[in-house]
Amino acid sequence: MSFESKFKFPAYTIPKEIIPTYEPYQEDAPIVFFGHYCRFKGPFVVRNNICCLDSCVTNSKKLMAYSWDGELKLKRKHLISAI
Repeated sequence: MSFESKFKFPAYTIPKEIIPTYEPYQEDAPIVFFGHYCRFKGPFVVRNNICCLDSCVTNSKKLMAYSWDGELKLKRKHLISAI
């Protein structure tokens, strides 16, 4: 899965022969958190079991965390700023 990038890339079409195949992360899979992505619109809950904690701390000056309380579906209201 790919998200937006802070870099501008040239217009390019990847040939079908070299595009890797992958299985999407299933909605019933365990909860996963990721970061070090420097999203412009982060952090956010991508799906009920996927959360991007990256707020690009160098720009936002906010270190983010998720206050998990045992819920099986992630909720945006549980995203908190640690500083």
